[in-house]
Amino acid sequence: MWPYDGPRTPELTAAAGEALSELVRYLNNTTRHPDALGSPAAVAQLIAAVESAAARWDQLLAQLSAHVAGHLPEAFTLYDDRGDRSGADTCREVAGALDQARVALGPVVAALATAARAGDHLGHH
Repeated sequence: MWPYDGPRTPELTAAAGEALSELVRYLNNTTRHPDALGSPAAVAQLIAAVESAAARWDQLLAQLSAHVAGHLPEAFTLYDDRGDRSGADTCREVAGALDQARVALGPVVAALATAARAGDHLGHH
């Protein structure tokens, strides 16, 4: 659905973000039910997959921040619809918040990695 080597369009990129949100929504719903989780190995596999996804967020957030801070302000027509600040100021605010999210993400990824490593040791007799 989203070929790794392109094409790359704003519409496909937005659709991928929406799909990501819906996949998390699905996991939020399904993991409420023990029968959806299964064996310790299946749970460990899910935790490892969640950790892998979370670890990839750093690159995504960095690239979004760089685009918002570096490319969007170059657009002559950029503005903030609130009217009390420039579009460039808002870009700096958005980029700063994305950078803060990257900092906060580090401990989350580390905790998920710990959970994934420990989960690999679980089993049933």
